[in-house]
Amino acid sequence: MLDQKQTDPRWKNLTYDGVNTFGADGCLVVSLANLSDKNPIDVASILKNNNLFTNGYINDSAKAAQVLGLDYN
Repeated sequence: MLDQKQTDPRWKNLTYDGVNTFGADGCLVVSLANLSDKNPIDVASILKNNNLFTNGYINDSAKAAQVLGLDYN
């Protein structure tokens, strides 16, 4: 598991859903990146391409886990 932070200068000022930044609101996206051993930017792209954001929030946790190759209980 990775130990990436939402305030990492590589992405803290980037938007993960086109509006909200990783640094301000991206804690869940970065957490999912850590769990899936992926870069937060890649995770955001995967989630966005699967229409899993609504107003900055992940709208389907089970599907988000599935598309990232994670188990969801």
